[in-house]
Amino acid sequence: MLAEVLTVQMKLQEGKTYLFGEGEVELTDGHAHKAFMKPVKDSKWKVLKGFHILRHAFISALASKGVDQRIIDEFAGHSTEQQRRRYRHLLPQVTREAIAGVFG
Repeated sequence: MLAEVLTVQMKLQEGKTYLFGEGEVELTDGHAHKAFMKPVKDSKWKVLKGFHILRHAFISALASKGVDQRIIDEFAGHSTEQQRRRYRHLLPQVTREAIAGVFG
């Protein structure tokens, strides 16, 4: 689980408050990406393309639990159907289960 990998990384920080960097300067996108990839590099999570995947995971988790699309749109800033479709394909089993729940 990703949480376990990040927990191990935090323990390796030896009492430092920041998981990614020292907190002395603002992280750029490049620094944040590199900092995210470092703790997962030797785990099964190394296939992740970057920390933006957490946004996709968050939105997909909300959708899979039946959170109203308007609430998801407000959190995510989605305003078009194209943006919404980008996340729907991630959980096809949820669609199948919803249909099966109605029609058996």
